[in-house]
Amino acid sequence: MTAKWIFLVSLLFSVPGFSQTKKLTENDYAQKPYWIQMMDVEGVNFTETLKAYDIYWQHHNLPEEEGDRYTGKAGAQKKKISKKELKERREGAAMRFEVKRFQHWKIKNEPFVKENGNIMTADERLKFQQQHQ
Repeated sequence: MTAKWIFLVSLLFSVPGFSQTKKLTENDYAQKPYWIQMMDVEGVNFTETLKAYDIYWQHHNLPEEEGDRYTGKAGAQKKKISKKELKERREGAAMRFEVKRFQHWKIKNEPFVKENGNIMTADERLKFQQQHQ
């Protein structure tokens, strides 16, 4: 739980760095999960965020789902885990959360993507909805 909060707080502090005017390259997307920050930026380009997500996962392994790990027999003794392994598990859990959040973000915003790839603002969505009722 603590690792999750540390991860989220670190993202919060890295968002101002994301708003730089520097155009991010595919190499940048491959190195760091910019798609996490992009989801939180209003007016972000939907297709660019999908591109960042896809490029990142071409160079990294998707985290295992909770049920994918073998837990062993119920009666078996639990082995001690190292601090490194514990840290990796926590980071994996945080990344699983972000992947699920991305999938939800994608489904939620896909209907509101304009021709240029930008996502409609709340006002544009309201107008769109009123026009199509």
